[in-house]
Amino acid sequence: METGLLHLHNLLRWVILILLLISIYTTYTATNNSNKKYWLFTLIAAHTTLLIGIYQVYNYYKRITDISPLPFKEIVKNKANRFFLVEHPTYMVLSIILITIAYTSTKKAKYKRAAILFAVALLIIIAGIPWPGRAEIGRSLMP
Repeated sequence: METGLLHLHNLLRWVILILLLISIYTTYTATNNSNKKYWLFTLIAAHTTLLIGIYQVYNYYKRITDISPLPFKEIVKNKANRFFLVEHPTYMVLSIILITIAYTSTKKAKYKRAAILFAVALLIIIAGIPWPGRAEIGRSLMP
């Protein structure tokens, strides 16, 4: 089950990136609420990925503390542990907050603001993804 959720989390990353690109374009060029399904799908995919990610962070921490019961400050001295327990979740929660605010802005017909928020969320997600080639924390592009 752990591997399946990790693969789903990885695949949803690509769905979110594609939907964010579409959302940025549609909000930047929007004049009415005709593209709201893209914005809603972006919101749903982001929140679904967040729920899976929270479960993974919990299990990652549980596995680490089962192996060696150290205090949290000792665990995060390791670069990979720090990334997956602190940095990655912080980046992603921040980006999902921005996506949620952007979606709310589209309901109020503030499309330029929503486009900017979607773009900032995209940049934060790109910064927080464990891309291949990053020492110790890199993951493959596809599961």
